[in-house]
Amino acid sequence: MAANGAYFLAHVLLGGGDRPSDLAVHGALVPDLVGSGGEPWRLVSASFLHSGLWHLLPNVTALLALGPLVEQAYGHRGFLVLYVTSALGGALLSSVAWSGADVSAGASGALLGVAGAAMWHSGARAGSDPRQMEPYSPVAEPTAGLAAGPERAQRLLAWLLALLIAANLVSGLFLAGSDAWNHVGGLLCGLLVGTALHPATGGQRPRRTVGVDLAFWVCIGVLGYAGAAMVI
Repeated sequence: MAANGAYFLAHVLLGGGDRPSDLAVHGALVPDLVGSGGEPWRLVSASFLHSGLWHLLPNVTALLALGPLVEQAYGHRGFLVLYVTSALGGALLSSVAWSGADVSAGASGALLGVAGAAMWHSGARAGSDPRQMEPYSPVAEPTAGLAAGPERAQRLLAWLLALLIAANLVSGLFLAGSDAWNHVGGLLCGLLVGTALHPATGGQRPRRTVGVDLAFWVCIGVLGYAGAAMVI
C-alpha cells in the first residue's frame, strides 16, 4: 500500500498526469517497450503506477481490507510472493494480448491475485474437517483474519470474494481503458501461487519453508531490478 502511494506521489511531483504519454514515461506497461524496447522492468513498475486518485484510492482501499487477512493466512513473505507474482502474471498476459502501443497501469491484477488466493483459502477452510480447525475466539484472536472463524463464515467469505472478483472481471470488459487481460492473468496467478503456497492442511496456518523463503528473495530481487532499471 505504501509503495503504491509513494509511486503515485513521485509520479505527480514529476509532473505526471493521466495522459498515456505521461504514464509511459513513468513506467506504465507498453508491450512494444517491454519486448523490442528492452524494458522488461515495466512488467513490475506498471503494477505500482496509477493515473490519478480515482484510480489509486479504490485499489489502496481494497489492499487495506484484504492485505491483513491474506498476510495472516500466508505470512508476510507469502503475501509478498503472491502480490509480485500476480502482478507479473497479469502484466505478462496483458503484454501478449494487448496491441503493441497500448498503455496500461494499476495494481488491479495484483489485487485480484491476492483476492483469488484469499477466496481459495477461505473455500479450503470451509471444506476442512472442523475438528482440525483452530477454535475461533474474537476476544482471544481479534486479528485472526482468514485463519480463524466458523465453517459457515469461511464459506460466506469465499462466496463474497468470488462475487467481488466476478464483478471486477465483468466491469473490466466494458469500462474504457480497463485492462481485462491484466485482471485475468493476475487472478490466475493468485489462484495458482496461493494453492502452491498453502495446500489444504485442515485449516492450519502454513509453515514457513525454504521454498517460500527462496521465492521471497527472488521477488525482492525482481523489485530491486525494476527500481534500479527505472532510475538508471
